[in-house]
Amino acid sequence: MKFQAKGRLIPLIIILFLISSCIPSKEYYYFQRDVTNIDSSITFKTYTHHIATNDILSIIVTSVSPEASSYFNPPLVKDNTTDNENQKVIQGYLVDDNGDISIPFLGKLHVKGLTLSETQDLLKKELEKYLISPSVQVRLNNFKIIILGEVNKPGVYYLSNENVSITEALAMAGDMTVFGKRTNILVVRESETGKPQYQMLDITNPQIFSSSYYFLHPNDIIYINARKTKISSGDMFFRITPIIVSVGTFLTLILIRTKIF
Repeated sequence: MKFQAKGRLIPLIIILFLISSCIPSKEYYYFQRDVTNIDSSITFKTYTHHIATNDILSIIVTSVSPEASSYFNPPLVKDNTTDNENQKVIQGYLVDDNGDISIPFLGKLHVKGLTLSETQDLLKKELEKYLISPSVQVRLNNFKIIILGEVNKPGVYYLSNENVSITEALAMAGDMTVFGKRTNILVVRESETGKPQYQMLDITNPQIFSSSYYFLHPNDIIYINARKTKISSGDMFFRITPIIVSVGTFLTLILIRTKIF
């Protein structure tokens, strides 16, 4: 009985250590502020993509003649925004350095700076020269974001929708881990000059909806910082584990000697 009672000491020490490193439940919540106090005039700042160099456009053409329409549908191209080892092959038309796409029969069309809707209108006008009642659908095929840090499924995500929010991105990545810092989400974005821009977002504050960073842009990097709790608890674990092992070994030796004598 004495051995069993003292043998419970080590698990008890470990449990107390784990309890001491627990995170308050309030730290898990999103949008914690009182929503009744938010300015009702605040609106979402949705994102409209303007076509840029190296974009890959999915252009699907239909008409009364499916065979004739097939000549205009896109080939397979490589995503130039990835490295050579991990290059992704995507179906679409690549926007070249001059901002043009090359389409059979139509030749080169300048699309850089246009929205996807404006590109659809341009293509439909050109296709009416060759097809009867053409219909055109244009999408961006290489819209991707990178999610890193304290999420359950970090990685590169390709998106089919140009209006993807930070909350949708977190959902795709399996949400934050319990150690993710909700008040300190870093978004890194390329500016038109090529220089990175940085913005910290606080997802506990509903005012995030009015941020120009709430809806993501192609190639955005989202990094979820870890709480100090995780860092300190990990450091504490490595510092205290040898002590716990030593105490456990010492107690075991005493119990063995007591039992022998």
